[in-house]
Amino acid sequence: MKKRTVGIIISLVFMITTVSFAQGHSKRGSMLDKLNLTEKQQDSLSEIKTEQKKQMIAIRAKISLAKIEMGEILKDKDFSNSKVKSQVKEIMALKTSMEMSKFNSIDKIRNILTVEQWKTISSKGGKAIFRLCGDKGSRGKGRHHKRDFGDRM
Repeated sequence: MKKRTVGIIISLVFMITTVSFAQGHSKRGSMLDKLNLTEKQQDSLSEIKTEQKKQMIAIRAKISLAKIEMGEILKDKDFSNSKVKSQVKEIMALKTSMEMSKFNSIDKIRNILTVEQWKTISSKGGKAIFRLCGDKGSRGKGRHHKRDFGDRM
């Protein structure tokens, strides 16, 4: 049941994101203006955004450290497959916690917005919702991104 729910949520996010690309992008400031937020809502959004940023910084730092440790493991010519698998699982668990943190922030935002405000923000797509909670989305690593496993073997 949980797998199905997570699958549905992920599918919805991808569909919303696709629609946003088709409609173009709007600036965050104009989005906030369209929402006509109360002062209390603005304060709540600011708190959510600050907390989300703190969590993302902490998780990204842990991921970076885990990747450095992976590089150390891979430097050894006779590295252990079990150590590599364990490290990969740790990195993936951290990435999962990062995604869950984003969705928890979205849920908090959804609970402070009115139905009409939620319809407005969700009609702009998944990226607009992520931006509202402080996530800048992709880091632009694209196809030229190099994996960070420390020094090359």
